[in-house]
Amino acid sequence: MRFTGILPDGLLPAWKRRALPRDVASHVSAIIKKRRPVTLVAPGCYRIGPDWLSTFWIAANELPLMDELVPFLVARTGQSLDAFVRWVKTRRPLPWLLRVLDHYRCPRRPTKT
Repeated sequence: MRFTGILPDGLLPAWKRRALPRDVASHVSAIIKKRRPVTLVAPGCYRIGPDWLSTFWIAANELPLMDELVPFLVARTGQSLDAFVRWVKTRRPLPWLLRVLDHYRCPRRPTKT
């Protein structure tokens, strides 16, 4: 499957690809699936809501590992994040990877004195 941006070629007209609001997260939450119509349009890509008023949701954990998708893949979590880091470390310089991983660092608890 050939991708133009995030959607496979020919899936949506160019004007609509540019017009769709986008949300990126690791997955589509159960509450969204319960409250809105969810349509899978490509691997890891969903249209949320009715066609005339839809949002485009990108579920990073479900996306294929492709260089073009790296800006979305950084939103992965858990085992999908581990797979992404193992894959991307051969494709990006170390300072870039360290900057990305720094965003995942948990804040330290304050120590009691």
